[in-house]
Amino acid sequence: MVVSIATVKPFASIAAFADLVDSLNESIQVLRAVGKPITLWAEPTLQNALALAQLEAAMLDVGLPYQRRLAPRQAAEGYPLIRIES
Repeated sequence: MVVSIATVKPFASIAAFADLVDSLNESIQVLRAVGKPITLWAEPTLQNALALAQLEAAMLDVGLPYQRRLAPRQAAEGYPLIRIES
């Protein structure tokens, strides 16, 4: 059995996302300046958990500290907070 590992292209090098690169870099700098872990919050559903997984991967990629919360709507509090709603 042969296993090959493909090289992943950096997001910024994909032409379809070129217009977003500056905006995303600016957002990363704002989140870094906060100086606290970002809370990623969503109600506990499969769809929301999958959405949070994408954000968690992005946070790890750029080295931003975060914490995940899967909780009912009334429990969404704290700052800074990124809330996923479906």
